[in-house]
Amino acid sequence: ALELFKEVFDIDKNWRTLAERLPKSDLLNVSKEELKKILSL
Repeated sequence: ALELFKEVFDIDKNWRTLAERLPKSDLLNVSKEELKKILSL
């Protein structure tokens, strides 16, 4: 899944902002550490 996040973030940086909001709405169930790793791609 990390490869997909990186590809999407490279296409449109706005997806990084959206991904940051997903855990708060329970649409992405990851730990804070995992979210940090995703957002660092």
